[in-house]
Amino acid sequence: MSGVWKFDPNGVLILVDNPLAASSFPGPCSGNKILVHSASNETMSSYEQLDAKLLELGWHAYCRNQFIRQYHRSHYTSDLITLPDLSFSSMRTTHMYDIVVKTRSAFQVRDA
Repeated sequence: MSGVWKFDPNGVLILVDNPLAASSFPGPCSGNKILVHSASNETMSSYEQLDAKLLELGWHAYCRNQFIRQYHRSHYTSDLITLPDLSFSSMRTTHMYDIVVKTRSAFQVRDA
């Protein structure tokens, strides 16, 4: 249940549906997103591509099992990127923004 509470002309409080909550609404959070390497304008479409770009930026593979893959920057920082290892297509927008924030604008998230 999402919406906005408003007073009608009689002074009765009513709940008005929120049109922004509809999944069909074309807003900034809807639709597919892609991860783009800013310097080369290259769209990341596989973990092999992403591994190469992160390695160039000083990130190293830290932990990998059948469910996750992790990268760390150095032994002296707590920076850690954790991604799902099932397939590259299982990466969500939150994972992409985690990469963007931790690599300091080396990547961008764009609409597909």
